[in-house]
Amino acid sequence: AEDRDLVIQDYLEKESKFSKDAQAVFQEADADDSGAITFAEFTGHLEDLRVQAFLRSMELDGVEAVRLFKLLDADGNGSIEIDEFVQGCMCLRGSAKTLDLAMLLFEQRKAMKRWMSFMSYVDVKLNEISKQQRTMSHAGSNPKLLQT
Repeated sequence: AEDRDLVIQDYLEKESKFSKDAQAVFQEADADDSGAITFAEFTGHLEDLRVQAFLRSMELDGVEAVRLFKLLDADGNGSIEIDEFVQGCMCLRGSAKTLDLAMLLFEQRKAMKRWMSFMSYVDVKLNEISKQQRTMSHAGSNPKLLQT
């Protein structure tokens, strides 16, 4: 039981240190103290050797760090907040786990089903509009149909 407690304590200490390191990287990159970092702030901060060491601890290089920013910027507004950054870094450490990949595949399949359903709906509606236009076009060329 004591060994297990030591393993748990060691794990929690490592998680806490990593979280603090991620917060420090973020705060140093947040040059204007806005509480969010822009892509420009982030990429400008990649030259810092401490930032490079932090990224290497997540098994990321500079190119992958740019991808990391784009991944964490889920809403596409060009900036990320500290919570997004820290949580994203925590989740992306090390190699992807089988469960992570399975969840990604599940979400992708679910999105594809919604997309296909939407496309079917659009197809039906476009066909209805096309039929209405043909009917109106045909009625426009036949004066008797217009009088009724």
